[in-house]
Amino acid sequence: MAINWKVNDLTRSTDLNGLENVVTAIEWEASTQETIGPHTHTKFKRGNVDVAAPDPSNFTTYASITEANALAWVKTALGDQVQSIENELDLLMNESKTTKVKVGTPWGPSVT
Repeated sequence: MAINWKVNDLTRSTDLNGLENVVTAIEWEASTQETIGPHTHTKFKRGNVDVAAPDPSNFTTYASITEANALAWVKTALGDQVQSIENELDLLMNESKTTKVKVGTPWGPSVT
């Protein structure tokens, strides 16, 4: 199963050590989704990581930050937890697909 990572928000300091708009924290989300018949199974995990103060000689200006940059910073901050998060989402997805307990309403889409 594919795990999709995205950045939901960046927290920044407008002035930090003489630099402007320095990212200090990143809110992230990892998710996986699979549709089987009429049911769409979605599992996600969200979190927040602090970003170390940047080296002024290798500073990425706020306007130049891409989501790829931010995700790289998230995964660096998480380290070995990245694999644990992805494993947990895989496990949750497999449980969701095989459980005998279902959630939903007869007049709307099923959640699991």
